[in-house]
Amino acid sequence: LGYKQVLHAHLMGRTPSFSFEYRLRHENGSWVWVQNRGRVTERDADGLPLRASGTHLDVSESKRAEQLLAESKRFYETVFATNNAAKLILDPESGRVIDGNGAAAQLFGLSHQSLCSSRIQALTTGREVELTLAVVLEGQHQCFEYTQSFSGRDGALEVHAGPVEHGGKRLAFLILLDITERIRAMTALEQSEARFRVLLDQAGDSVFLISSLGRLIDGNQMMFDQLGYAREQLIGESVDRFVTGLPSQSHFAEGLPFC
Repeated sequence: LGYKQVLHAHLMGRTPSFSFEYRLRHENGSWVWVQNRGRVTERDADGLPLRASGTHLDVSESKRAEQLLAESKRFYETVFATNNAAKLILDPESGRVIDGNGAAAQLFGLSHQSLCSSRIQALTTGREVELTLAVVLEGQHQCFEYTQSFSGRDGALEVHAGPVEHGGKRLAFLILLDITERIRAMTALEQSEARFRVLLDQAGDSVFLISSLGRLIDGNQMMFDQLGYAREQLIGESVDRFVTGLPSQSHFAEGLPFC
């Protein structure tokens, strides 16, 4: 309701008092928020108002605080509640989950209510998180990786933990990243590189790999033995240093074969 409707309702005796806020333009050109509060103190025999009293209060600071609070809430929802990374706020002394976003609830296969009634010790295996909370309680940051079963599957997590201050109390803020697929990809790459190394070293001839810039990427042990160099002495070097008669650099850059 507008202030006219609020005031009219009170003057007609439909409300015990009136209160509304509005903006006034200050002499210096700025806008100030004013709160107008009052009530009718005397009425005639027909109930019509004869006398009223009230106050005008500058509530600009309060309005600014409300705006900051609203902006803070929106910021919190943006970086915490709606972010895809799993995030938890914990009591570092007890390990109690104070809050967690939807991604964290999904990670552990719990509802938000169940997540916020849990302790981190019941959600994780090993002592890594428990030890981290002790570090955070001292005001330090910690980062580590660990593996465990969560959401019905085995996986790996990368945890970033640090202190945050709220209401005069130090809390722990955890970001949990599911790195299961990254670990699997790295393991597969290492296994592939190991198989490639075995095939390379078992080749009956000297074998070497050259980049498009004409630099040595890798070679088998027979090649290094024939040239009389250690592997670390040649990797990254131009092949012109130890081989003559090779095609030009542009030949390699265009991906053309040679023999």
